Amino acid sequence: MMRMTQAINEQHLVEAANHGVEVTYVTCHHGNRVPWQLGETLMGRFQASDIDATLAAYRSLRQKYYGRAAYDFGKNTLVEVGNTLSADRHHAAAIRIYKENLEHFPNSVYTHVQIGRTYGAIEDTASALKHLKKALEIQLKSRWIKKLISELKN
Repeated sequence: MMRMTQAINEQHLVEAANHGVEVTYVTCHHGNRVPWQLGETLMGRFQASDIDATLAAYRSLRQKYYGRAAYDFGKNTLVEVGNTLSADRHHAAAIRIYKENLEHFPNSVYTHVQIGRTYGAIEDTASALKHLKKALEIQLKSRWIKKLISELKN
């Protein structure tokens, strides 16, 4: 990798180098030993252990790296992890991931919809409706959410 970054700097960024631009370890790794995205890191932890370890890893990484470029702690990262878990039928784990996301982003329509859909998949209609109705409160004119609620009620 050191040779690769040197080649990029020497062969491709010649003009940019005159302005102080260069590729370094931080360019790809963002200061991490292994250049994984947050979702990949969390899924690796889940596969190696369980949801408690996964959530502990998330909280630890968030405390250590929040506000830096190392990981994306945006509102959709945990939702995508939850979606992967739900698709793999780890519904209880997905719900815990979505709930963690709601701790940080309580008005995330996407999170409320996905947790509602996951509750629907395990036939917890009351919890599903609660989250879908919350999503609709946030995004009042969403025909799509209204349709999901209607389908769930029927």
